[in-house]
Amino acid sequence: MLQATVVKQTLEKRRSVGRSSSFSGIRSPRDRPRSIRFEPKTIEERVLEKKSLTDEEVAPPSDFKVTRRVGDDGLVVAWIPPPDFDAICGYIICANGEEIQRVRSADRTKAVLYNLPTGSDVNLTIQSITKEGSFSKSADTFFNPDVFNEVDSNKRC
Repeated sequence: MLQATVVKQTLEKRRSVGRSSSFSGIRSPRDRPRSIRFEPKTIEERVLEKKSLTDEEVAPPSDFKVTRRVGDDGLVVAWIPPPDFDAICGYIICANGEEIQRVRSADRTKAVLYNLPTGSDVNLTIQSITKEGSFSKSADTFFNPDVFNEVDSNKRC
């Protein structure tokens, strides 16, 4: 008798779930949340749309540098996190003023950057992103392929 009651209640719940639109919270395909499309922006565009930083401004990463080349169009960059590490949720890396990569972890201190014009000079910048969405000032490094190749060939000897 108890088992039959449990089975009956279970079947009723399943039937009511199929009829009720409040179960999923979505009534039609138009009500479904749309995916957010990420479009790269220049530093100037991001600065204009963000509020100015507060007095408790987060510091940028330090010792930002190119550590090696990867293939014909890639570079490996590394940095040291800022001292106020707890406020950071990631980093933004830009090449020649255009955002090329977002690092979504404050723990990461290296990144591989691809599709860069490594045959010419590249100005690289990095900014810290806080949990509130504020950006730090930029830390810069400059990639010159001629100088970098000379240094790289000296290491091999």
